[in-house]
Amino acid sequence: MRKAFVHIGMPKTGTTAVQKAMSNRRVALLHGGLLYPGDNVDHAFLVQNFHPARGRHFYFKHQKIEPNKAEKIFRKSFHKLEREVAQSDGDVLISTEYLYNMGEERLRALRTDLSEMGLDLHVVCYVRHPIGQATSGIQQNVKMGHDTLANQLRNPQWHSCIETLAPALRALGRSKVTVTPFEFAKE
Repeated sequence: MRKAFVHIGMPKTGTTAVQKAMSNRRVALLHGGLLYPGDNVDHAFLVQNFHPARGRHFYFKHQKIEPNKAEKIFRKSFHKLEREVAQSDGDVLISTEYLYNMGEERLRALRTDLSEMGLDLHVVCYVRHPIGQATSGIQQNVKMGHDTLANQLRNPQWHSCIETLAPALRALGRSKVTVTPFEFAKE
């Protein structure tokens, strides 16, 4: 069975840079037997069906997309994904930073949908030292005007890779979960 590598990018682990690199090298990846589907940089449309918040996720709110429109975008994009997978022979690589906290139920749903396309789900996640991740998050929140430095230092956001990966480990098993240090994302 072909594999679907789903990159669930945790915050501040270079996900956007990885996605841009893969998006810019779609043709080379395809020649190497790896499909990076679609024509967008990432696969955020998956949030609608595979994140507990669905169409009310902040990704859609930020883009001013109503839940019913998010559902339409998902259906159209998912059908396109199915067609691309059917037309290719190799494995598939999907990436979005918004699935790192999808939970076990939604992960099982994703596994089922990918299985129906003849794909075996494998989760890929880059992890970063918690202090480096929190520091980078603080810098971004202050720079973007989401909060003050004083508030961010009082309440830093810690993202637990254990909490993030536990559902995948339970649903898929250790052999189908790849954890890579953030430093390797640059390569």
